Amino acid sequence: MAKAAAAKADEIAPFTGFPKQTIRFYRDIAKHNEREWFEAHRDDYMNHVIAPAQSFIVEMGKQITKLSPGLQASPDYNGKGSFKKIFTDVRYNKDRNPYKTWMDIMFWEGSRKSKKDNSAFYLRMNPEKLWLVAGIKGFDNTLQKAWRMEMADPAQQKAAWQALSKIEKAGDYQILGETFKQTPRGFSDEGPAPQLLKHSGLYAVHEEKLPPLVYSKELVAHCLKHFKAMLPLHKLMVDIAERNK
Repeated sequence: MAKAAAAKADEIAPFTGFPKQTIRFYRDIAKHNEREWFEAHRDDYMNHVIAPAQSFIVEMGKQITKLSPGLQASPDYNGKGSFKKIFTDVRYNKDRNPYKTWMDIMFWEGSRKSKKDNSAFYLRMNPEKLWLVAGIKGFDNTLQKAWRMEMADPAQQKAAWQALSKIEKAGDYQILGETFKQTPRGFSDEGPAPQLLKHSGLYAVHEEKLPPLVYSKELVAHCLKHFKAMLPLHKLMVDIAERNK
């Protein structure tokens, strides 16, 4: 088994960029999305995906707490850490591909039991694009109710809208998560930004063509620059989530 499987944080090599074999692996698994191919190329996965991802996570973990001290990073790749597993759940959808054709890495902050229910910064990468994301993609039931109660307060609504507007003005960022067509029953359409009541999640996304710097250590600084621009949304979601545990 490749060394990355048993690597601890202090054994992980410094991050120098993702090798081109990382992109090649994801390009190939899109063509051969089956267990037999994956098992035949498991060492490639460990050496060219997991190993550099762990290096990135450890290095980013040292830097990202400068944005917010509570952010967590872990090189574990079996579901407990920052690397999101490549395996998909096909139990309820047999037509679904068994393996993801993209890489997902997250750095989360908060005390909610599931990492995905906390606000987080994400990196998603496939052979064509890089996505950098901040926030919560989907509220759990408790947070959905809390979000609506918070946004029913005009002052909280205004503060949230100002934070989101600041991000949109900072560069090429989309604010997403508005999925409901109508304002929930019992809530007012009036206020500085009543559309926020229609959200089932709240997150910002920067999307770009896969930049050459993914192959260099400069990727860390690139991510931090965009994460810093999206920090107001992250802080907003951390505060609301922690107030409503």
